[in-house]
Amino acid sequence: MTPDAEKLKAYISALSEQAYSASWMQHLEYVLWLAVENGPRKYGCLSISQEHIDILRRLWRKSGGWIRWHEDSGETWIALDDWKRMFLNRLPDIDLE
Repeated sequence: MTPDAEKLKAYISALSEQAYSASWMQHLEYVLWLAVENGPRKYGCLSISQEHIDILRRLWRKSGGWIRWHEDSGETWIALDDWKRMFLNRLPDIDLE
């Protein structure tokens, strides 16, 4: 993973810690991307603010992708176009509340 991807991973994990005191909650990457696309929202004990969203946008743009949880390898960087396809394909199957 590149240094920029590592920064994105660390920030996403920090948001998970704030929301649920867990390093990576199930579907975290989907909830945060939904906030990036649609604006602020509540997530556990965290209110995802516009400032959080702006930081996430800056980090994914610098890294060129997004971080997702992979069953075998944990936090994994994925190219943005691949992530967007994955997000749209998976969205109907998961509970994001």
